Amino acid sequence: MTIHWIDIDTLERKGCCLAVREVSGRHTYDVLAKLMSSINEEYELTDKTCFTVTDSGANFLKAFKHFSVEEGAEDSTTASVDESDDMQFHELHELLNPPDLTDDGADADVIYKLPQHWRCACHSLNLVASSDASKLSDTVKRISTQTFAKLQGLWNKQNRSALAAQKIRTALGSLLITPGETRWNSTYDSIAQIDRLLSTPETEAKFDKLCDELDIKRLQPLQKAFVDEYVQVLQPVSSGLDVLQGEKEVGLGHLLPTLSVIKEQLNDLLAKNKLSVCGPVVRLLLDGIDRRFQLMLTNTEAQLAAVVHPKFKLDWVVDEHESSRLVNLLKKRMHSVGSSASTEQPTTSSEVCGHSTVETSAVPPQQDFFAVLAARRQQAAAGVGFDIDEELSTYLSDNSAELTALNSYPHIRKLYLALNTGLPASAAVERLFSLGGRVFSPLRSKLSSEHFEMMVFLRSVRF
Repeated sequence: MTIHWIDIDTLERKGCCLAVREVSGRHTYDVLAKLMSSINEEYELTDKTCFTVTDSGANFLKAFKHFSVEEGAEDSTTASVDESDDMQFHELHELLNPPDLTDDGADADVIYKLPQHWRCACHSLNLVASSDASKLSDTVKRISTQTFAKLQGLWNKQNRSALAAQKIRTALGSLLITPGETRWNSTYDSIAQIDRLLSTPETEAKFDKLCDELDIKRLQPLQKAFVDEYVQVLQPVSSGLDVLQGEKEVGLGHLLPTLSVIKEQLNDLLAKNKLSVCGPVVRLLLDGIDRRFQLMLTNTEAQLAAVVHPKFKLDWVVDEHESSRLVNLLKKRMHSVGSSASTEQPTTSSEVCGHSTVETSAVPPQQDFFAVLAARRQQAAAGVGFDIDEELSTYLSDNSAELTALNSYPHIRKLYLALNTGLPASAAVERLFSLGGRVFSPLRSKLSSEHFEMMVFLRSVRF
């Protein structure tokens, strides 16, 4: 598990490795819920966490469905979405013998407390690009299958034969980028490299000659056109994935603007009507985004998180009625923040930043005759008595896209901290998995769970 927070003074996002624990037995929903709940309790984060991001695994979804703080409510990610096209594997033993929490008497009547849950946006977008985009008609499906079969043969030759790899390096000047098993970006990068090789007559001739030397059938003109259009069509999705996989500069407010830009670029490709082969792929991508992100696109927290971000505000909203609705909703939230600020005790102010708490007490009136003026200044800095309508109007018309601009808008700043602390994707955990693979090498087969956690933590701090 990783944790991220925002420095309340500098608005800088920070993060670290929280825990790396071994999961004993089957990875069922109750086992995962118990482990995540215990980690949150160990670090006293149960009531401090905005939300938790995981992939769309059935065990994670079920764990948060049963034990999330919004149990019974239809939140943004745990509501049912038709994903019958995604193959899921279940152990027959689990289906025939469901887990009994009362076997050992230790977990009887235990209700684990988990925070709100969000599905990983990168994982969902990955499914759009890989699963949804493959539901092609017979003609385009045949072209796609034949093209990828030839390219996969070329990639296999490089990975399995040192002689073939040497020929590829000699002919092209470098080895080919080969797709990975877990991340779709690698597939796009591999195809994009092939497209660059086919972009000029000189490199195209070298590529065709290389295919002949490796006993692989050449790509036909229609298949080369498919490669070129495939790269054009999937480029917005790949760029969106790169954005959402960020960690320090990306928050929940980046999700909806990123999806909006992806959809706009895909619609532009359709409007230009220059796609002879991959037009159906664009429609499948648009349908996949609307279906898989249906609940996220209409989620109030995600919408307001984008509006209070100076980089986006309302620029990503196309419909004027929707824009007016979000402005009114934001105004209500700002009034709520102002009301809570005005009811705070003036004698003590407490700010939590990371793990440190700073408390200051006002000077008694008998010691400072002008204490009332200092208190008035503090209230003005906190936004108490400030015209919220004027603040909102000034914020929306401000051309600055820097986070430091939020210092001039105290109510917007508080909402930014509340809504943009969490990340839209679990890419940080995926990077932690990759780091763990380097630590747990074959020569460390006897490494204990505790030492493994220590080494992963130290590696994560180093890199």
